[in-house]
Amino acid sequence: MQKIITIGNNHPEETVWGVVKTFLKEDWDTLCVSALVLFTNELIHYLIVHYAPALMQYPYYDGVSYFLLTSFALAWVFGYAGQRLVYKILGTTENYLNNKIDQKLK
Repeated sequence: MQKIITIGNNHPEETVWGVVKTFLKEDWDTLCVSALVLFTNELIHYLIVHYAPALMQYPYYDGVSYFLLTSFALAWVFGYAGQRLVYKILGTTENYLNNKIDQKLK
């Protein structure tokens, strides 16, 4: 939303759909990373529910499973910070590979 608001402020003559189209054209990669984070979260949840149900049997607190609380908290954190984590990992990997290439070229 921050990016859409910035685009809208920079181009006040654009319609709402024009701003959204500009956002999609400029930030398609960001949306792909968001989809990847969401997919990974859902996959992990699916695997735990179907292949490791014992993990869901942790003690309850006032009728609420710790698994559900932890699952909600992790989804919240990864939903908010997932992109930053992925880009940090990719940036670190890119720097590492660039350093390896530079060392081989010397």
